[in-house]
Amino acid sequence: MGAATAGCSARAGWRAGLLPGAPASAAVAGRPPGCGGQLLRWLGSGLAAAAAETSLGSKLNIMTNNNNNSFFSIRPFLEKDRLNGENFINWERTLRLLLKSEGREDVLENPLPVVTDESSDADKHRAKQAYDRSTPITCLMVVAMEPELQRRMSTNMDNVEGNVPIEEHESDNEKSKPKRKRMKDRSEVWEHFIKEETHTGMESRCKYCGIRYKCGTKRNGTSPLWAHINRCRKYPYNTPKESKQSLLSFKSNKIESGCTSGLSYVKYDPTVIRKALSEMVIVDELRFKFVEGVGFKQFCNVMEPRFHVPSIITVAKDCYETFLTQKRKLKLVLKKCNSRVSLTTDTWTSIQQINYMCLTVHFVDNDWNLQKRILNFCPISSHKGEEIGKEIEKCLLDWELEKVFCITVDNASSNDTAIGYMRRKINGWKAGVLKGRFLHMRCVAHIVNLVVSDGLKIVNESINRVRQAVRFIKQSPSRLVRFKKCVVEEKINSKKLLCLDVPTRWNSTFLMLDAALVFEYAFERYSEEDPHYVIELNEREGKGCPTSEDWETVRRFSEFLQVFYDLTLRVSGSLHVTSNLFFHELVSVAVLLKDLMTNDDVEMCLMATKMKEKYDKYWGDPEKMNMLIIAVVLDPRYKLDYFEWMLIEIYDSKHAFVSVNNLKESLNALYEEYRGSSGDVIREEVSSSMDSSQFSPKQKKLQVLKKECLQEVEDLEEDLRNMTIGGQNPDLVELD
Repeated sequence: MGAATAGCSARAGWRAGLLPGAPASAAVAGRPPGCGGQLLRWLGSGLAAAAAETSLGSKLNIMTNNNNNSFFSIRPFLEKDRLNGENFINWERTLRLLLKSEGREDVLENPLPVVTDESSDADKHRAKQAYDRSTPITCLMVVAMEPELQRRMSTNMDNVEGNVPIEEHESDNEKSKPKRKRMKDRSEVWEHFIKEETHTGMESRCKYCGIRYKCGTKRNGTSPLWAHINRCRKYPYNTPKESKQSLLSFKSNKIESGCTSGLSYVKYDPTVIRKALSEMVIVDELRFKFVEGVGFKQFCNVMEPRFHVPSIITVAKDCYETFLTQKRKLKLVLKKCNSRVSLTTDTWTSIQQINYMCLTVHFVDNDWNLQKRILNFCPISSHKGEEIGKEIEKCLLDWELEKVFCITVDNASSNDTAIGYMRRKINGWKAGVLKGRFLHMRCVAHIVNLVVSDGLKIVNESINRVRQAVRFIKQSPSRLVRFKKCVVEEKINSKKLLCLDVPTRWNSTFLMLDAALVFEYAFERYSEEDPHYVIELNEREGKGCPTSEDWETVRRFSEFLQVFYDLTLRVSGSLHVTSNLFFHELVSVAVLLKDLMTNDDVEMCLMATKMKEKYDKYWGDPEKMNMLIIAVVLDPRYKLDYFEWMLIEIYDSKHAFVSVNNLKESLNALYEEYRGSSGDVIREEVSSSMDSSQFSPKQKKLQVLKKECLQEVEDLEEDLRNMTIGGQNPDLVELD
């Protein structure tokens, strides 16, 4: 007996595939929708056994001629009311009533049992009885179909061979057909779920909490999965929108003194990430296009998958917003600052022939920390003094700055015009100190650069030979490799590299000589291994290779330039105060030049003389110097006597006496200027505090102390004034 399998009842199959309203093509062309395929399996399995013994037509004739089967009384009804796919509900209801009257309704509900070669005789007998009961009714159901539906069922039945189940034939057909490659899951939600095959179909399991959801490709979408991941409590990056809970992380951060752990808290916030991104672009001087790089996007996706990398335009807007935010903060700091500010400015022309100006502010904040901030970096129309002054004025008005103490510029003549313009404007604002007497401050580093550059115009032949030797080595990579080999063979342990100087930068000449002196013996070995070295250098400007005498001369020049190089570094510091240091450096340079002018070395003497001429142009007359050198006197380590002694070292006694008197006059004038402004502030504070009607005992005690301090200050001022009038030494009582 043939084996028969059925996954569902005939009723379930017919309901799924032939309900009213379903198009006829659904049952004709291929498999009907839904469970229609299961109906075909049921009918096919029932008719397969009949087809194994006889054809469909002969089987129907046998059943028709058999008058003993009373249930064939339903055949006239079925032939009269044929099933066409539109009348299924009424047709099925009538069929069930007729079968119920015959006691065979179970044929539509129960599937046929499965029989194998290993089944017992009793199982085979029960299967045969079930087959005998279901086969006639199955055939009648086929007869009751329209011809087109009969053709579809007959085709399905003809594909069944003997006792082989329908499923096996279909699996063979599926194996013969090329399998379509499964598409990759495109939704990002599958990063949080794992697909698993179960007896009920495909299911997805959450990686964090283990909850399962149906994930059939045709019936189930990803919306439930997204809804779950948004509320999953075990998802590490998921916190409620209104929750104040943060996540702990061991991210790298600055550990305060006394702390031993880098543990900190973090909470996902795309606004904070975008702000950090804009700050990174600004601080690291990156292009806006950097955010569109594939590597950067991949890095962000790994670091924080929820963050969407913004576009170039968005990053540019964020950077500008960061600038505006920092500008507002700096404005507030400058407004609350109790001290005056000092400015430095410089102008230059780029290789695109565009003129630029940079303005920097230096001030001591209320916590007594030296601060440096760039206020403006902008193009200007020209390097004329009037244009520079107008641009500085425009910047100060934008930043609401009036309390300017001094402006440091280089020694270009246009800067003199710019300072004169700013002096008039600041005095008009009633914000100048002594009507701008100390406003113009010449850059010490720039003057030192001019002094040394003038001295190096008388270039020694030894320096030329060393320069040509360095240029020869650096002209070819192969020469540089051979030179490094010589360095190793001479056992020279140094991380310095050869470098050429720039004609307009004297410090580059010092760095070139300083590095070349380290490799003196490497140059000698290289001259022995490369014959072209000697030949080519003989034809160049230096007229030969550096000799031992040349190296000795270069060593003396290097030691001489070392003094100016260190001086430039000390006075160019922006993280510490330098106003009390530069005068000591000026004295040291003047003493050094004076000694070299009497040196036996003619070349060194000639160079020192040239440099002394440039030095005297700017600092030869003490009356032309900015009297802010009073910072030396305010330094607790030095006094007026020390200042006078230093002046005698570089000038004669007459100039020293005049300079000391000018310094005293400037010191007293500044004292009176600040005394008036600070006295007014103290009086305003005292008067405002006395307006209060009620004071606690502690507040009353503070008010009394303020009055006493104010009275003592006034008494001290009166004593100093009387001492000056009486002809006594008014050096602020020696400030001791």
